[in-house]
Amino acid sequence: MIPLINDRQIGPLLRTLRHNAGLSIRQLSIRTRISPSAIQKREQRTAGYVGILIEHVRPLGYAVALVPQPRSNARDTGTGWPA
Repeated sequence: MIPLINDRQIGPLLRTLRHNAGLSIRQLSIRTRISPSAIQKREQRTAGYVGILIEHVRPLGYAVALVPQPRSNARDTGTGWPA
């Protein structure tokens, strides 16, 4: 599991995952049907949307899961959901 606390980590994460998969931008472009320039722009951005993250990492064999975080003023139930 790779936790993302904020959207400013998305671009570097996309690049790291592609490198870990041993793919070039062009190879990922073919898998995602997204232009190489669009992939390069996504990897250079500091922020992005969850949809972009999903579209980019699914062909690399990853799934995206959203995990709720407890609110600071909520009673801890041990489930991650507020009481």
